[in-house]
Amino acid sequence: LMKTIILLLLSSLFFTSSLVSADHHAPSPFMPVEIYGCSYKEGKGLDDFLAVGKKWSKWADKVIPDSGFAAVLTPYLYDSRNHVSDVYWMNISSGFERMGGAMDDWVAKGAKFQAQFDEVCSTNNHTLFVGQGIQRPKGDAGPGMMSIQLCMSKEGMTPEKMFAADAEMRKQQSEMGTEGGMMRWFPFAGMAREFDFDFLMINAASSMKQVGKNMDIYLKNMAQSSDPYEDISECASSEMFSVTPVRVPPQN
Repeated sequence: LMKTIILLLLSSLFFTSSLVSADHHAPSPFMPVEIYGCSYKEGKGLDDFLAVGKKWSKWADKVIPDSGFAAVLTPYLYDSRNHVSDVYWMNISSGFERMGGAMDDWVAKGAKFQAQFDEVCSTNNHTLFVGQGIQRPKGDAGPGMMSIQLCMSKEGMTPEKMFAADAEMRKQQSEMGTEGGMMRWFPFAGMAREFDFDFLMINAASSMKQVGKNMDIYLKNMAQSSDPYEDISECASSEMFSVTPVRVPPQN
């Protein structure tokens, strides 16, 4: 079922721009999300990883300016049995051709920095997702928290129903006053063969305090609000990650 939905979503990319121009509350364009997972070498940790990332960011600005947004994701509320990696590196680009070009340039020019990353952290996996924006976060990109839920689609789910549910969710957020970004990640390449989810639901907040505030608001309004996704998907309990931006590209 989800393979069919992914194909329909990709074919609908041509219509997304008209959808956005017609309604400023419509979803963000689809975008590639690249994830590396790695395990720290003995005696190394987050500070060492971020130090290499800081140097890489300055280098990328000059050598691979299409590198996109980069951040480090550190498990915060989690079960270690779900992870083979200690930490995750996330790249988000504005387009698939741009990300593909940056990947090619990294292979051709990035050996020096790859070696520096390898001294700190051994790569366990490399995954690419098709990301779909649902709700834009307020303010500039900065440190924050991100929850990830494993979700399964229900029989009869279609892109049209999904977009309608997203619009209802944005309406609810606006009426209740909750804040934060939302995305949906569809697996594209690099996933374990036995993965048992159709997509990941991502919720971002500026801090744990904001996460708690949103939860208080949801619980207060729970009796009056229905779940827009109840009929199309089912999600498992989430894990929480801290987000530390490494590179925020200039806005074009």
